[in-house]
Amino acid sequence: MKNFWLVDPIDGTYDYINNLEEFTINAGLIINNKPAAGLIYAPAKKRMFYSYGEGNAFELSNGNTIKLNEKANDSKTN
Repeated sequence: MKNFWLVDPIDGTYDYINNLEEFTINAGLIINNKPAAGLIYAPAKKRMFYSYGEGNAFELSNGNTIKLNEKANDSKTN
């Protein structure tokens, strides 16, 4: 199988069952046995993270889309 969706419908089952906020729904699209796109949704927090292609990672929260940095800025100098 080369192309498929990999889905974890409830990651954090304990929190979901106990009506807590720390659970997510996760999905990834695999094409030619390599990740092509991914989605993490935290419904209790109304936040979604998604990514596709190289360097394309975003957060959708409160109706705003935020492009996430590929790497954290390092303010240290050598």
